[in-house]
Amino acid sequence: MKYKHLYTWDTLMGSYDYWKEGQQALAEHDNAPLDAIYKRSEDKGGDWERASTLTPTHRFWDTHRAIHGETA
Repeated sequence: MKYKHLYTWDTLMGSYDYWKEGQQALAEHDNAPLDAIYKRSEDKGGDWERASTLTPTHRFWDTHRAIHGETA
């Protein structure tokens, strides 16, 4: 899986598998950064938010470690 952080974020948000697959495809199409977690709406710039902007204590990282066994 190329976009592990995106998968983690979508899992954390409780997204269905079809959504996760669609977001992976969108990230691939957009050539998103590898640590992308979600795409902002077009009215907010439409850029990809990145896991690197999250604090080290954000619950995202616990979920990421549980799923992927890694922090980055």
